[in-house]
Amino acid sequence: MRELNVNEIKEVGGGINGYEGAGSIMAIVGFGSLFTPIGIITGGIALGAAGGLALGEFLARLRHN
Repeated sequence: MRELNVNEIKEVGGGINGYEGAGSIMAIVGFGSLFTPIGIITGGIALGAAGGLALGEFLARLRHN
């Protein structure tokens, strides 16, 4: 498995960096989970994905500097 560099992560994000994407996903999931009990489960999955995006970008930037 090879490591992604910062530019590759930006391309994958479609112009939205990991931090912005994570914030957007958390906001949507938080709103949706107010209305459905299953939202707690899907919220956990989405928050994990959002956190992974943010962490991946952070580590890529850290290695790039």
